[in-house]
Formats: sequence, structure tokens, C-alpha cells
Amino acid sequence: MLSVEDWAEIRRLRRSEGMAIQAIARRLKMSRNTVKRALASDSPPRYHRAPAGSIVDAVEPRIRALLSEFPDMPTTVIMERVGWTRGKTVFCDRVQRLRPLFWPPDPAQRTEYLPGELAQCDLWFPPADVPLGFGQVGRPPVLVMVCGYSRWLAATMNASRGSLGIRVIQCRPADPEAKGLVERANGYLETSFLPGRSFASPADFNAQLEQWLDRANQRVHRRLQARPVDRIAADRQAMVTLPPVAPVVGWRLSTRLPRDHYVRVDANDYSVHPSAIGRRIDIHADTDRVEVFCDGRPVAAHGRCWAAHQSITDPLHRDAATLLRAAHRLTAKASPVRTAVEHRNLSDYDRLFGLDSEVA
Repeated sequence: MLSVEDWAEIRRLRRSEGMAIQAIARRLKMSRNTVKRALASDSPPRYHRAPAGSIVDAVEPRIRALLSEFPDMPTTVIMERVGWTRGKTVFCDRVQRLRPLFWPPDPAQRTEYLPGELAQCDLWFPPADVPLGFGQVGRPPVLVMVCGYSRWLAATMNASRGSLGIRVIQCRPADPEAKGLVERANGYLETSFLPGRSFASPADFNAQLEQWLDRANQRVHRRLQARPVDRIAADRQAMVTLPPVAPVVGWRLSTRLPRDHYVRVDANDYSVHPSAIGRRIDIHADTDRVEVFCDGRPVAAHGRCWAAHQSITDPLHRDAATLLRAAHRLTAKASPVRTAVEHRNLSDYDRLFGLDSEVA
């Protein structure tokens, strides 16, 4: 076999000194064909050992037959079907190389969106502690939305979710082509918005986020080579108009007010005016407010508490309950009303059961 040194010397003599092929062969004591092959080769000669066979080669046709019919068959089941009793590692490696050959292709497709066609939504859980009040901190979810055509980015931190007047399509797990826009937006928020920031409350988080989004939507999008702020008008113009009846948003419940005159909303209790005790009430809650109505009349209004396991009490409700309890105690101490009650003669019962005749 020609060595690397001889291959390099042949090329040097030919290209640098301009020697003829016959002269090179005579100097290096080799055939002219060897010199010609060395000059025609662009890489130095290497030794290639013939691959030794594997013990799995004998059962590979049976493995292929099983995978062609059942591409997702577990490796342990394949080992059992082919009667494999030797090393497991070498068998698993061969199945791992063969299995992708029998899976149907799943090509990624670059998707283009029309104005107003769709928006991708997701819940992003920021890795940052936000004070929630009452000495508690938490990481509430952030609803992130990206318009497909304009790439307009919107986001807000929410304590809970209400109902939306849109059609929701749930994407499959591990399917980045279906929700890649919003997942990239989540990463963008985590790497460009969060670093170096601290928050005093969820309201402060949303205020800082709103200011940052104003700047983010004015930056040139790399894929579109355009600014979202310049394309959002076309997106909005092509969107479907809202229905004539406004969609129900927030959290709503109808119940009867118990004696303790508190209602529970998302792990917190809110006081209600005690005048509504025992009556049907309607609870309306959103991210900012918790309101209670009785026969259309407001009987409670509180700011939404983001902390958990708290009792939110309006001083007016507490004072009204104190007055009602005092009035109830006075009523209980009043003299009872005396009412004449007829007393029946016991002999009437004797006659009813026939006891008077027996005694006689």
C-alpha cells in the first residue's frame, strides 16, 4: 500500500519540480500506474478495514419484517418474537437504527398566515417570584397571544381564566410547527423582558410588561422584515367582528348567601352585606374586581386578591353584621308571648280507646 509520505513526495516532484511520471517511478522505485493513481487522488491513502459482521445480522431480516408491519413495537417484544437470547445492547442499537426507516415522514412546513386568520395563545409561567400580598409570593400564569399575520405580541398576567368568544384548537404535544409562534414569544419574553427586573405586585408586572410590549411591537421582525405595528391594522381589519351579544368574561356564579355572609372566589373569601343573608346572589369576578349583586342591587365590591387563603372584609359589612347580631340578641331576650292553649280532658282518651267500659 502506498504510504502518505510517498503520496506527498510524488505530488511534490510532479507539481514543484515538474518531473515526468516515468522519472518519478524510477526514482521512488514504483510502477507508473501507482504514480498515476497518487496524482489523481485528492486525499492521502488511508487503510480501510473490512467491516466485521455483527451477531444481529442473522436476525435483521426478521426485525425489518416486524417493523414494517408494527413500526412502534417495543424492542423487548421484538427480541421475544425473533427469539433473541444474546446481548441486549447490540440488539437495541440495531433496532434503534432500523426503526426510523419504517416511520412515515413528518416534514416541517413553513406556514404563511393571511390577515386576521388566527392567533396562537399559550400560558407562560415566568420564572420570577411576584409578591401577591399578605406576605405571599407566587408565579401566576401569563396569557400570551401572537397574531399569525402581523406577529403582534400581547400578554397579561392573570389570576384566573374566563370564557373567550373564540374557537380554541388544542395543539398536540411536541408539535412545534403548530404553535411555534407563541412558543418563540414565550422564550422572547423570558430572555428579553424578565432579566434584571423586579416586581412589587401583579399590577406592577403588567404595567412593566405593557411598556415593554409597546417597544417590542415596534422592532423589525426578522422573519417578516417588517414591524408588527405596521401590519396589525391589516390584521384587525380582516378579523371577524364581535357578536351583537357581548361574550361572558370572567368568573360568574349564582348561589345563596350563608349566615357568615362570605363568598369564596379562587381560594379566598370575600364579605357580603349581611342584609342579603339567605337570599340568592350573583357573583361576578375578573382579574381586578369581585362584585356581588342581589336582585340587581350591588351588595359587595372588592379588589381581587391574588394571595391564597385570605378573608377580605369590608368594614361596612362588619359593622352592619355587628348591629344585626345586637338586634337579634335583644329580640331573643324579650318576654315570650303568652297564648291560650286548650287542654283536653284525659277521659276523652279513655273513651277513644274503650278503656272506660273495661273499668266498669
